[in-house]
Amino acid sequence: VTVYLIFQFLFLLLPAIVCIRLALPPASGFIIMCEQIRMIMKIHSFVRMISFSKHHFMDDKKKADADEAKDEHPFEHYVYFLFCPTLLYRSSYPRTPRIRWSKVVHHLLETGSCTFYTYVVFDRYCVPEYRKTGQEPYSFQTFVLSIFSSMLPATLVFLLGFFGILHSWLNAFAEITQFADREFYRDWWNAKSFSEYYRKWNGVVYDWLHAYAYMDVVRYCAQKWKLDQAKSRIIGSLFVIWLSAIAHEYIIACAVGFFYPILLLQFAGPGLIFIYLTQSFKEHRFSNLFMWTMLLLGNGLLMILYSREFYARVAVGAMNSNNTLSSFFIPHSLEFVFN
Repeated sequence: VTVYLIFQFLFLLLPAIVCIRLALPPASGFIIMCEQIRMIMKIHSFVRMISFSKHHFMDDKKKADADEAKDEHPFEHYVYFLFCPTLLYRSSYPRTPRIRWSKVVHHLLETGSCTFYTYVVFDRYCVPEYRKTGQEPYSFQTFVLSIFSSMLPATLVFLLGFFGILHSWLNAFAEITQFADREFYRDWWNAKSFSEYYRKWNGVVYDWLHAYAYMDVVRYCAQKWKLDQAKSRIIGSLFVIWLSAIAHEYIIACAVGFFYPILLLQFAGPGLIFIYLTQSFKEHRFSNLFMWTMLLLGNGLLMILYSREFYARVAVGAMNSNNTLSSFFIPHSLEFVFN
């Protein structure tokens, strides 16, 4: 266990140091950090199912799944597991009879088109808007107007990322690996509460969080702390939300080269409040409209605040590999706000 924890810690630390010290472009850093998190989650699933199958707070069903994962060819199945679009390790998966290469090309073209259009959105709507951030101050009125002008491009990037990654990219790899279980997401756009949205938005990550974070914390609280089911579930939900928030902020911070915890605060603040708030009126006919309104506003805030911080750092020469640790954490855009 100690060796495994040291390995995971180093695997978590070293790519982040490389991204920050080399001052990689945000797109390159984002790809590296997402791939790093994906590998950490896959490694944890594999080690957990192979080595920890008799853990004392695993229930009978999970022990049965772990016993099923124990097979005579773990390395062969692990190599396949690294490439198939799932984060839950099993010794076997539903398979399609053949690879349809026309489908592979189709989905890869979709991914390429989404990537190109995302570049167009940033180049057309974001760069001109925020390039002068570090050169001139702006008022509160300008800040509010910028939020609304950022909502549309930010939501376009949000939808392009969803379609390009969760639909096209994952379906391309599912076809290449003949992976038959392709429910990577559900109809999150029809969600009437934020808890429903989080469950349906990214099925691949949700399944991992539910299996190895939420359920483990619930069992641990019930068996070790002797808490009832309701309290255990609340603690499990809070743990998953905070884990997800920290992971998302970690990816963005290492990708852009600075720590500016807007997404962390959105997840752990309004995001957490909305989960419980929208549960109370999820049957209301305007519940879905409220969810989309908050998504639009949240995406706009994320784009404007991260973009302004990035270009404020560019203006003062803070986006290079010679920065100190303090520069990584100290915001620069606040120097030009509300002057």
